[in-house]
Amino acid sequence: MKLLLRIYLLVFCGLSISYAQPIDTLCAVNPVNTYRVSGWPGSTYSWEVVGGQFLSANGSDSIRIQWNASPGTYTLRVQEIATTGCVGDLMEAEVLIIDPPRLEVFGPQNICEGEVAEIYAAGGIDYVWSNGDVGDTIQVVAGFTEDFIVTSDTKCGFDQASFTLNVKPTPEVEAVPLGEEYVCPGETVEITAFGNAERYDWIGLGARQTVVVDKPGEYAVLATLNRCTATDTIVIDECRRIIVYNTFSPDGDGVNDFFEIDKIEFYPNARIEIYNRWGDQVYASQGNYTPWDGNWQGNQLPVSSYYYVIDLGDGSEAVSGYLNLIRK
Repeated sequence: MKLLLRIYLLVFCGLSISYAQPIDTLCAVNPVNTYRVSGWPGSTYSWEVVGGQFLSANGSDSIRIQWNASPGTYTLRVQEIATTGCVGDLMEAEVLIIDPPRLEVFGPQNICEGEVAEIYAAGGIDYVWSNGDVGDTIQVVAGFTEDFIVTSDTKCGFDQASFTLNVKPTPEVEAVPLGEEYVCPGETVEITAFGNAERYDWIGLGARQTVVVDKPGEYAVLATLNRCTATDTIVIDECRRIIVYNTFSPDGDGVNDFFEIDKIEFYPNARIEIYNRWGDQVYASQGNYTPWDGNWQGNQLPVSSYYYVIDLGDGSEAVSGYLNLIRK
């Protein structure tokens, strides 16, 4: 194959340089090619080769060159000399000598599910991956163990290499309370981590599966399995145990006028029922509790003891007892 270099003769015999541009790529196993220029009739040509040797006589408009077999970039120069003696532009070009591709692939041997793996290839020029990506480097979000194949097909041959990305599963973990999801002053609650991990680390509380806490707050656990990690959190609320104030005086003085139940606001499905001593229901509330004012059907009830039943609506056992209605 002949490659053409165009040369333009300067009529005033001046000299300029056309800088090197890549014109050819050859394989190192047979780095031979012919190059030709186009100039004025009768001109002769002065060729210069950096990194190779001539296989045909210098001086004509074409030259055959044996390039060095070592991969690299080499330079070819040529200058036209007209019959009048005028010297044309000095033309430069570059020739790239490449080895046959010898592909290698590199990347993490093991990675955790959901992490990003960077896999890269070397030893070729162009790269096409089995997942459709091109280029020497790809990034993969690890989902499962998978094989990646890269190919390089150049003017110097074809090669292929593969890489197995081993993906380890993320551990399963769930933080749950062993009992109530709240803690009251002077009490404690146990929280534990369920899952398939080898190790559990509670942030700020040490490495153990179950911990005991005595304050409301958010608690986080880090689970580790085969060096892969996952986290879960649990919120322990402030005390939600209801407090029943079993005496009230609905006399309109603004003090203790209602039957109050502290913390009842945390139980939006609660049902409260109140009965007199003969078993008649004198009050009932379903849902958000409206404090009882001691009236029934618009009439004030007499001073007496009354029986209450509080079903919190959360599956727990109902709370019951007696309350005292007093008047001044």
